[in-house]
Amino acid sequence: MNTKKVGVLVRYNPCSIYARGGIPCPHFKNGSKRCSKPPKRCKMMEYDKWFREVLAGRIRYFHVPRRIWLFEISGTPLFIYHSHQKKIVGEASVIKVTKENKIFYYWFDQFLRYPNFVDLTEIKTDKGLQKMAGKGMVRIMYLDEGPIKEIRDHAQLSHEVKQKLAEQLQDTRRKIVEMPKIRYRSYQQDKLAFVRSTLEEIKLKHKVDDVILNTAYQIFTEAIKIEMQRGRRTLDLIYASLYTAYRLLKTPLTSNEFSKLYGLKSKKLIRNYHTLLKSLSLTVPRQSPRDFMLRYSQYFPISEKTRKLAISTIESLEKSRTVRKSPRVVAATVTYIACKKNNEVITQVQIAKAFGISSASIRNCIKLLHKLPRDVLNI
Repeated sequence: MNTKKVGVLVRYNPCSIYARGGIPCPHFKNGSKRCSKPPKRCKMMEYDKWFREVLAGRIRYFHVPRRIWLFEISGTPLFIYHSHQKKIVGEASVIKVTKENKIFYYWFDQFLRYPNFVDLTEIKTDKGLQKMAGKGMVRIMYLDEGPIKEIRDHAQLSHEVKQKLAEQLQDTRRKIVEMPKIRYRSYQQDKLAFVRSTLEEIKLKHKVDDVILNTAYQIFTEAIKIEMQRGRRTLDLIYASLYTAYRLLKTPLTSNEFSKLYGLKSKKLIRNYHTLLKSLSLTVPRQSPRDFMLRYSQYFPISEKTRKLAISTIESLEKSRTVRKSPRVVAATVTYIACKKNNEVITQVQIAKAFGISSASIRNCIKLLHKLPRDVLNI
């Protein structure tokens, strides 16, 4: 948590269902949040009901559908910006937080209505507030001590009241400094819980190894620290983290195969995968034809002698670094050549189908391998 932020400014709309006590405004156009009447000219009893109830002392809370960590500290000041008055109209000290039906209620003892409402343009110590004055106040803004002091000065509060509020603010500042640091914010904690449950579902459905899942979870937690989830679907980032874990642990699995297995779009997966590598400065090992050969050779019967010959040939090719072909294609081609060398009857079509490639890829790779020196090919 940022220890410089000691107060919260919230925008209040007197026409909202919340402000009208749960009664929707009949003047709102269908599908719009704008009223057809000019602001501050509505004569309906429900208009600005919440604010009037607060001033009368009958309502002592402000609620929003999100958690504000600063309000976990008793005494944190809550400032209300009235969107029709376009001014800050008063403040209160939040004393407790409750939650009901996914709504957070921030309770206070009493609300202090300012004798003089404060325009955002009057606040010189916070340029962000001045920008908001022209664009329109956002839902929630966090405030430093400087803007808070300036707001109270412009509100024309008495010296005794300002002194008391200043003492409360210093007490709040001390509590914030002493408060244990929060590693993840509320929305990040929600995402991490969702990631755990999603990876558990993947484990049960696809029987993925625990080591791969744990690595994927660690990658996701590192990504969320740098706010990579912004602008991306959480599921897309989960699968990109899972594919990165496969690559880091040298599991022979291509992006197309991974996308087909989990029902994803290959282009989006690769884009998120490369973003992860760049953002987290990760280096994945190059996929080896040996891993593909050991995995896919299980789908057709070949002798151990042929398997060893294929492995030794792949190791020789890797040392020479002369073949720039897909590791899957190289593994399939070397396997076919080794079978032919040991007189094992397996066709190109059978091997190509097992490795998930075309037989033409094998034939093209054979032509390339036959151009190499005999000591490199080792067959």
